[in-house]
Amino acid sequence: MRLIHKYIFFILLLPLLIAGCELAPPEPVSVPVLDAGIYVTSSIPGALISIDGISQMKYTPDTVFTTSGTHVISITKEGYQTTAINITAISDSVINVNADLVVAIPKIVLLEDFANVSCVPCVASNLIIKSLKTYTYDETKLVVLKFPTNFPSPNDPFYLAAQVYCNARITYYNVLFAPTTILDGILKPVSSDSIKVKAAIEQRLAEIPKFQVSVTDTITGGNINYKVRVECLDTNGISTANLALRFVVMEEEIIFSTPPGSNGETHFYDVVRTMLPDQNGITISTGGITPGYSQEFNLSTPINSIWQIEKIRGVAFVQNRFTREVYQAAIAH
Repeated sequence: MRLIHKYIFFILLLPLLIAGCELAPPEPVSVPVLDAGIYVTSSIPGALISIDGISQMKYTPDTVFTTSGTHVISITKEGYQTTAINITAISDSVINVNADLVVAIPKIVLLEDFANVSCVPCVASNLIIKSLKTYTYDETKLVVLKFPTNFPSPNDPFYLAAQVYCNARITYYNVLFAPTTILDGILKPVSSDSIKVKAAIEQRLAEIPKFQVSVTDTITGGNINYKVRVECLDTNGISTANLALRFVVMEEEIIFSTPPGSNGETHFYDVVRTMLPDQNGITISTGGITPGYSQEFNLSTPINSIWQIEKIRGVAFVQNRFTREVYQAAIAH
């Protein structure tokens, strides 16, 4: 009898259980209609196409589809500047978009290092800089200049040979000890810390170059002649007042049979020999800092008899005299 009562109870409860298990109908999902076509081409084919910052995994020339309305088409290719184009896509239509790709101008970082032939800590920092320049960065990314100091030893032969120029840069940056490493005039990582030096280089490489600088050299008689071209690319976010072109003649490698100082080093790299036309540089006229405008400068120096002419290189850089920031650098080719 008890079993019959349980059975009847279950029969009566079953409709309620079924009703309780019913789910509310799902909300309808709105799917965007990709009915607007865009045929994208570029002056250099094989550029990645993105719409509103989202890669389409397609490359020019190709057709991509999106919703009707306004969008931003981005075209990117390694070695070229990214091009962004605002478009209005139209339903059931295909519009044409073409991008003229422009070769990207690389940012070249200037590393100025202050060292001395009798500076013991300079041995480690010199090795760090040499390694970074040889194995990590080539001269399309990093240019190095070594300004000798008169401390701890006042008899550093490289300092004595370029005393006026070295003193000028030591005073300009208020260098108080060796080694001191300065990146693009404004960053001072710990010279003996390779990780911090590399991080500072990477930080500056991420900057969008504001100038393009090129240097060529010729030898006529007993002189080295340099032609420097400075083109302004962009003035946004920079101080255009008090810009100077600085030019340094350096010797890439100098080897001694015996150490010239007390720290044991016999190999020296990127040693500053002179500055042209002098340590003050050349003022860049305001007309030369308009985007798209360029200026050319001609410089010359007699060849010193102690220089190894095959190892002499010219380095140019654009620097703000007051903020000390170096916007771009270049080395002669």
